[in-house]
Amino acid sequence: MRNTSALDTLFPGVRRGVLTATLTRPEKWWYLSELANFLHIRPSSPQRELAALVQSGILEQRRDGRRTYFKAETRSPIFRDLHAAANETSLIMTMPMSQTEAQESVTKAKEFVDMVEQWIAKSHPALRP
Repeated sequence: MRNTSALDTLFPGVRRGVLTATLTRPEKWWYLSELANFLHIRPSSPQRELAALVQSGILEQRRDGRRTYFKAETRSPIFRDLHAAANETSLIMTMPMSQTEAQESVTKAKEFVDMVEQWIAKSHPALRP
């Protein structure tokens, strides 16, 4: 059996990138190609993730002619927690820190994952493992 962390399971690569980009800059409307370029992926890669995130109410979508834009849905009941976690984890990946600071950040990330798992279990029973 493959050993996968809860964070990797909840937020696989493309989804993690989309969430980090949109949640760390919640005021920004991202055009699909712009977001793909920012994440260094093909524009077709995030489409399924974006659709799921819009459908779940985590992102909002707007169309302008043939262009589609996405941004964080700041009215979502979990926006504040997701926004905080995205900022925390993006800092973990970019800032040098002491071992104690790193352990504290990992603890916060685990607490966030536990909170998300509890929310999923209550809000979406069909998604329970």
